[in-house]
Amino acid sequence: MLISSWYIALIALVIGAIVYIYIWYAGANKEWGEGLKGLPISIAHVALSHLDDRPMHTKNFRPQILVFLKCIYNESQHRWLIEHEKILDLLSQLKAGKGLIILSTIIKGKYDEKKEIAEQLKEYLKEQMITHKILNGFVDILVTNNVFEGINTLMQTTGVGGFRPNTVRMKMSKY
Repeated sequence: MLISSWYIALIALVIGAIVYIYIWYAGANKEWGEGLKGLPISIAHVALSHLDDRPMHTKNFRPQILVFLKCIYNESQHRWLIEHEKILDLLSQLKAGKGLIILSTIIKGKYDEKKEIAEQLKEYLKEQMITHKILNGFVDILVTNNVFEGINTLMQTTGVGGFRPNTVRMKMSKY
C-alpha cells in the first residue's frame, strides 16, 4: 500500500493506531476468552472420541484407579485429614506416571447444606495430590444421604467413554 499510495497508507495506519489506543485505554467490556484455552479441550475431545469401550490389550494397560478416601475434619486443628494418608504415596508409585487416579470421597448429607464443605474438601484433596506427587489425577466429591449408595453411584458413573476406572481402592469400615 505504501508503494501505490503512501499518504492513504499513513492515514490508515493513523486510524488503526487511534482505534488501538482507544480500545487499550477504554478497555473492552466483554471477555471473549483466550484462544489457547480452548485448545486443550478440543484435543481432549478428539482423544476421548477415539477411545472406545472395547477391552484394552494387556500391553496397553494403564491403571485408572478410583480411590475412595475417608476424610475427617479435625476441629482442634481446623483442617481436614485423610484417614490412612500414606495410601496416596503407594498410589503415586503404583501408577508410575502412566495411569490416572481419581480421589473421591462421600459426604453424608444434603448438597445445598454441604456445598461449601465439599468445595473446601475438594481443594484440600487437590493440595494432597500435589504433596504426594500425584500429577495425573482428579478429585470427585459426592454429597449423598446414604454413603453406600454414593459408592455405588461413583463406581458406575465416574469416567468418560473408554476412559473409565479399571481399578477400585477402598477400605471398608464404619463410614
